[in-house]
Amino acid sequence: MAKFTPKHDKSPHLTSGQKGLPDVVQRAVIAKKKAQGGKQKLASFDMGVIAHAFNEELEKISGLDVSDLEDDLGFYLSDASEVQARRRIKEQKQKRFALRHPWLTGIPTLGIAPTVSKYMAIDEIKRQMLRGDEKLRKRHAEATRERRNRALQEYRMETERLRARAPVDAVSEAGKGAVMYALAKQYGRE
Repeated sequence: MAKFTPKHDKSPHLTSGQKGLPDVVQRAVIAKKKAQGGKQKLASFDMGVIAHAFNEELEKISGLDVSDLEDDLGFYLSDASEVQARRRIKEQKQKRFALRHPWLTGIPTLGIAPTVSKYMAIDEIKRQMLRGDEKLRKRHAEATRERRNRALQEYRMETERLRARAPVDAVSEAGKGAVMYALAKQYGRE
């Protein structure tokens, strides 16, 4: 969410009441006062600027971008596919309220609604693009196969590591049990 740091607190453009605001809002206040010569007061400050600053920050966090789609697909898109993806992303933003207004839906839901909406939009865009392009579908199948093989290989390596450690762990546990038994017997607590 919004960051609260003392980065802008010493600015002469901020009043004492504005020093506790998030960095995004402080930057907006400073920019507006610089543009007007530093003569504006908080009482006449446009709340739309504050809302816009918060909205920009939340859109960065929950915003849908081509890179999110590329991460989900597992490879980079060609220029033509990227143009198509941007068009579909724009359509999804128009279709989904939580993507258009992440600060309205994100604050009451602690960011869950924009995030869920983002991943649903990614799935829908991916499905639409794969349905319409055979070449893209083959690349996706290959990338998925590679990801699965990599995950399987990591699982096998972890399993082998655990098997190799099993005798050591068993001896260690048996040794602990023997020591505890000997101590209990020595002190008569069998």
